[in-house]
Amino acid sequence: MVHGLGVDGRMWFLQEPGLSVEYHVFALTLPGFGGLEPIFSPPGRVLDSYGDWIAEKIRSFGLGKVTLVGYSMGGTLALNVALRYPELVGKLGLLCTSSCWGEGWRGKSSWLLKGVVGRLVAEFLQFNAGLSLKKLVSGTEALELVEDMLALADRPTMVKILYELMTTDMRGELGKITVPTLVVAGGKDFIAPGRYWRALMAGLPNAEFHLVGGADHFLCASHPGWLTTRLMQFAQPAPAVERED
Repeated sequence: MVHGLGVDGRMWFLQEPGLSVEYHVFALTLPGFGGLEPIFSPPGRVLDSYGDWIAEKIRSFGLGKVTLVGYSMGGTLALNVALRYPELVGKLGLLCTSSCWGEGWRGKSSWLLKGVVGRLVAEFLQFNAGLSLKKLVSGTEALELVEDMLALADRPTMVKILYELMTTDMRGELGKITVPTLVVAGGKDFIAPGRYWRALMAGLPNAEFHLVGGADHFLCASHPGWLTTRLMQFAQPAPAVERED
């Protein structure tokens, strides 16, 4: 499971207990988040570098093909892995994400994500994510967890990722992903609005779609039980087909 921008693997704390009852759950924390050292990546290859890192982690599990689930930024990275390492992915879960974040007005503003201005954009997104998450979780321990995740995200890493997300378009390659794919979107998600999930559904040949009407970008916190159940159902192996001799 791959987290979103500005948080870390602990973002799945509301889903992981339920999923762990039936499955091996690996909630990855990417380099540059959760206090981990940032990843080295040549210019223009940050998404590929993270895709390589995730692929190596999957190999280290020794479980063969996995159900790879990604949230927001993590969903885009999951697409990167599915395209470049199809031998590692048996199913793909894409939550509140996009294959073309730069489509629309954001693409015209990608230049803002460079230098000092990019740092300010990252801080703004981080601040708003913190406000949204804190409204959705309750209890001192959960609030402290949100604060800690946000504080430990490396800002220069966020800026690099934001810029490449805004200048990357994978829509033309989606047809290569033939594994069963789950696409989940929030009906009130202004960060990953309808045009993003429509592009995913138009390009992915083997996808099922669920729209959570009242949810915004943080449906992992607003609808934790629903998401856990949906992921558990999706990850179930296909029933064996009985054949007559």
